Amino acid sequence: MASNKAAAAAAAAAARNAKKPKSSSTMQIVAALCAVAIAALVGARMMGSTPAPEAATHPAPPKPQKMSGTMEPPLPFRVLPLGPSHPNTPPGFRDVYPVLVSVRDNPDLEVTVLNEEPLILQIEDFLTAEECVHFIELMKRSGLARSTVVGGMTGQSFRREYSEVRTSSNTWCMGECFDDPVTVNVSRRIALLLHQKSRDYAEHLQMLEYTTGQFYKQHNDYIDSQKTFGGGSRLYTFFMYLTDVDLGGETEFVNLGIAVKPKRGRAVLWPNVRYNPPRDMSDDRTDHQAKPVLSTTDIKYAINSWQHLGDFQTPFARGEAP
Repeated sequence: MASNKAAAAAAAAAARNAKKPKSSSTMQIVAALCAVAIAALVGARMMGSTPAPEAATHPAPPKPQKMSGTMEPPLPFRVLPLGPSHPNTPPGFRDVYPVLVSVRDNPDLEVTVLNEEPLILQIEDFLTAEECVHFIELMKRSGLARSTVVGGMTGQSFRREYSEVRTSSNTWCMGECFDDPVTVNVSRRIALLLHQKSRDYAEHLQMLEYTTGQFYKQHNDYIDSQKTFGGGSRLYTFFMYLTDVDLGGETEFVNLGIAVKPKRGRAVLWPNVRYNPPRDMSDDRTDHQAKPVLSTTDIKYAINSWQHLGDFQTPFARGEAP
C-alpha cells in the first residue's frame, strides 16, 4: 500500500507541475507529462490491472535451423509416395506405373499428360537456363561424334554401328562430365523423382546434337538383350531439351500421333516396357522418332537419361555392361 501511495503522490506532483504558468520551459512540461505516464503505468501494474505487453505473451520465434552436413542442393519439388500398381503387373516391375503417376500428380511440377495409356508426360522447366548452357559446354568439351545405333552382339557387348536411320552427333557424359556438379545434381533430381535408389540406376547421360536436316527415324529405346544384364532393362526414358528449335526437330511418337516441340528446359518422360503383360518385350506404343531439324539457325541440343531396373553403373565399372 505504501508503494501505491508513493506512486499516487508522484502522479499528483507531476500534475501540479504541469499546471504551472506558461512561463515554465517546454522541457519542464515534457518532463512532467512523462512522469505522469510512468507513474500511472507503475501503479497499474502493481494493482494487477494491466497485462504484460503482448509480445511477452507469445513464445519467441524459433531460431533458423542449420542445414544438414550434405552439400546437395534442396530439391525444387516434393517426391510423392507411390500408389497402387497397375493391374496384373508382374513382380519386379510393380513400381513402373505408380512412378509415372507420382510424376503426373506432382503439384510442384508443370506437367502435361500427352498420353494416358501408356502415360507419357511433358515437364516444363525441369532444367534451368543455366543448366542447359552448362550441359552444352560439357558436351562440346567431351567431343561430339557421329551417332551410332545398337547392332548385334560381339561377345558380351553390343556392336555400335553407323546407320542412315540416325544422322545426329552425340557424346556420353563420362569421366569429368559424369562427376561435374551440375551433372550430379540433375541426375540426382531425376533419380529421386523416379524413385530410383541412386543415380547409379541410370546410364551415363547421352548428349545429342542435331543440326539442320539431321534426324533419327522410328525406333524404341528398349534393348531386349539387356534383360540378362545386371542392370536389367531400360524402364524409362527421361529426355531433356537444351535449346529451342523454331522449325522441325520434334520428338514424334509415331503410333500415338503425338509430337513434342523442342523447348529449352523441357523434359519428356515415357516408359520403355509394358507395365502389364506381356512383360518381356518393349512397348511399341512408345516408338518415336526425332524429326529433321528444318531451322537453318537453330541447333537442337538434347539429353537422354535412360533409367534401368537395377544398378547400371556398378557392373559397367567392372566391364560387364553391354
